[in-house]
Amino acid sequence: MTTTAYTCRATGILREMIYVPGDLFSVNHLTAQNVPNLFARNERVICLFDTEFGPMAQILVGATIVGSIETVWAGTITPPREGIIKRWTWPAGENDGSVALLKGQEMGRFKTRFHRYQPVCTG
Repeated sequence: MTTTAYTCRATGILREMIYVPGDLFSVNHLTAQNVPNLFARNERVICLFDTEFGPMAQILVGATIVGSIETVWAGTITPPREGIIKRWTWPAGENDGSVALLKGQEMGRFKTRFHRYQPVCTG
């Protein structure tokens, strides 16, 4: 299994997270040039933060071969892929269940599983 971690781009307090179901197109350069609105069509998890610079959105976009999208505060978001939009909110204060991340701190990860098998010869 491979894991790709993503970090927070600025220090902030998480306010809302939205799961948007969608396609799972590859997100390579060729596909991005040939699939209209690719990043708006693929499955994604939108994380909205309050920062010293104002509101910030970090969007984790699913793709072909991505097994799951996880966040450090909520665990696995997908799968399951139920085909419905889901929304979570967090309080704004610092000691009441809020989620605060520092710039550069891990916020989420994509996990991909690969399986290889020996060829089976018959006859």
